[in-house]
Amino acid sequence: MIKYAQIQKNFGSFAFSSEQGEVRKGEIVGLVGKNALGKSLFVKILAGVEKADIGEKLTLKVSYKPQYITANEMTVGEYFAENGVKGSTFEDCKKKLNVNILMEKRLDQISGGELQRVALCAALGQDADIYIFDEPTAFLDIEQRFEFAELLRKVITEKEKCAFVVDHDIVFIDAIANRLVVFDGKSSVKGHASAPLEKRSGMNGFLKVTGITMRRDRETFRPRINKPGSALDTEQRAAGEYFYYEG
Repeated sequence: MIKYAQIQKNFGSFAFSSEQGEVRKGEIVGLVGKNALGKSLFVKILAGVEKADIGEKLTLKVSYKPQYITANEMTVGEYFAENGVKGSTFEDCKKKLNVNILMEKRLDQISGGELQRVALCAALGQDADIYIFDEPTAFLDIEQRFEFAELLRKVITEKEKCAFVVDHDIVFIDAIANRLVVFDGKSSVKGHASAPLEKRSGMNGFLKVTGITMRRDRETFRPRINKPGSALDTEQRAAGEYFYYEG
């Protein structure tokens, strides 16, 4: 669906770069890596919020949900109206994320979780080609995370759009992502983003750096993070397979 060129950006004492990449229709790309390696900067450049030293913003229509959401005195209903959000997807989001009860409340008077759900509805309800979400699960409980994951997959798959998602919830990223962009480098000094990688190889490399192994429950097939030092954790590390090793 889209292709983007290599990106370079010096931001104060921090130097960022990324490989060129392409994203397919109906695909969600997860962005993973340690803190302060440029994940938020990367999506801001793609969305046109920040200008790269080398590289261009995406030319298709982008809906962007930033990491930090600004609250003001307007009501939730006024916020949606100002952003021109409407349609069946928007109504579905409001219902499943329990936002209808917030319509008359002011943005600066609702909780962080409520504000996050409002922002997710506004972003996912936009008519766009590319959806970018920075830390969408922050302040959400586990059920709300599952609801948003289902909503996002439905929009991207059925409408043949694409999405970039930054999040530190590895289980959530595993649930939604088709491929991964993996960030490495030295926090707050230098960050580099890979091209989109197939999920198994990308997740295996990321988990190795973070020192975590994952398995899939044999009965429920849900992802689980292994207890450090457990028999399975030790076995997977020895095999160099940090992501769903079958033995």
